[in-house]
Amino acid sequence: MDVVIEKIMAFAKRLVNADRCALFMVDSKSDELYANLFDDGDEDGSGYKFRNGLEIRFPIKKGIAGYVASTSEVLNISDPYRDTRFNREVDMKTGYITKSILCVPVRCKGSVIGVVQMVNSRRGFFSNEDTRSFELFAGYCGLALHYSQMYGQLYKTQQKHQVALEVLTYHCCVVEKETRQCHESVSACTLPNDFYSYEFNVYQSDEDLTNYFILMTMDLFQECNVRLDMDTLIRFTLTVRKGYRPVAYHNWAHAFSVAHSMYVIIKMAAEVFTLEEKIALYLSGIIHDIDHRGYNNAFMIKNKSPLSHLYSTSTMEWHHFKQGVFILETDGHNILSTLSAKQYKHILELMEDAILATDLMLFFDNRAKLEELIKIGKFSWSTPDHRKFVRRLLMTACDLCTSAKPWSVHTEAVKKVFEEFYQQGDEEKQMGLSVLPMMDRARKNELPENQVTFIKGIVKPCYTALISVLPVMETTMPVIDLNLTSWERRIAEKHKSGSGPLLVPDGSDVRESLSFFDY
Repeated sequence: MDVVIEKIMAFAKRLVNADRCALFMVDSKSDELYANLFDDGDEDGSGYKFRNGLEIRFPIKKGIAGYVASTSEVLNISDPYRDTRFNREVDMKTGYITKSILCVPVRCKGSVIGVVQMVNSRRGFFSNEDTRSFELFAGYCGLALHYSQMYGQLYKTQQKHQVALEVLTYHCCVVEKETRQCHESVSACTLPNDFYSYEFNVYQSDEDLTNYFILMTMDLFQECNVRLDMDTLIRFTLTVRKGYRPVAYHNWAHAFSVAHSMYVIIKMAAEVFTLEEKIALYLSGIIHDIDHRGYNNAFMIKNKSPLSHLYSTSTMEWHHFKQGVFILETDGHNILSTLSAKQYKHILELMEDAILATDLMLFFDNRAKLEELIKIGKFSWSTPDHRKFVRRLLMTACDLCTSAKPWSVHTEAVKKVFEEFYQQGDEEKQMGLSVLPMMDRARKNELPENQVTFIKGIVKPCYTALISVLPVMETTMPVIDLNLTSWERRIAEKHKSGSGPLLVPDGSDVRESLSFFDY
């Protein structure tokens, strides 16, 4: 702002050939005029010199400048000492004699934001032409000062954001003591016998899952011939874990389950995926729900969350991706730092696409496109777009992996996810919003019907399409069918029929509805 004011003052002096110049800004909150840049009449070879000093303030109605600021009138005074509004104190203190004054309001958007006061014309008086020229110039001054203020506010906001980011980074990241303790814990850890099975029970302690993730990552990176620093891996893992909130379902255990399922598939079909795809899909699994608040996208939009203003579509998925990249690019956390810039960029692009694909609203089109390719016999692993559809469906399949796990694990996951649903439903009721039946705690008896429709409408079609191109996944289908049968048995025991309150997710109404849930 000072630079703009200095340029305005210098040009104004040249424009009307004045000896001195002052620019006072309006503080509308305190009804004062203020200035901190002063003209002592100094010059050097480069032009006029102005002095930064202690800020002076005075009431907005005081003196000639105050009168102009209050009335928005232009004053051209040829003999200030005869004008009762003139304050002689400055002349008395400095010995300077004021002989003429031209004072013009600086306006912007209909309001006076400042006053420019020219003192002592070197021609003896300020002419009418000086007044007209200066009024025109004052209009441009208003724009310049307005945009300078906006820039100053933006810059200040950016600095506040930077400070907040530094504080956030400090509290998000782990301390070295935690890193050392994790080192010791990982060294003493051995993987369970059933770890390489898709049916592995993920509901174990956070510490065990952390150790397992570190060992998984070491194994995958070694298979990909990517160098990995152990301290960096531990910092990354602990910081990602810290980024998951203690909500019922979308927590560290869920993140691990998705990454683990992807790891198992990658191990079984290692020859199918590229190095970049393996790493991108795996890391997407662990960060795909980071900082989840336990609410779906529809709730964030209805509640006018700041996140919904940042990301109007796939709100939480965009946030998860951005948070994951933020951690990855935090100093001492980039486990991909040994890759080339080209590989790193490509992996981030793959991760963005993969994490956005976990928005179930996008699942239906992705599934339909892959199914059509399979149906007409056109699917090819050598076609980039075809691989993309597989990657997207893999993210959905791994996100829903507990539907392909034994009944005890599956029902534990269902219990947790519906606790989140009911919590959201409770809040929506309190806010006077409509509540989806599956999120209504009063209708928990309809859970079996919801699960049957969900498995038939989403889980089975997703896994069926993937099995067509990745036969190694066919062992998951018998488990899914067993779980489906168990839910159908529960419905039969209640002597009920029908599909329940959850819409069959095949119609365009469901694909286009923001009310559809985030499982």
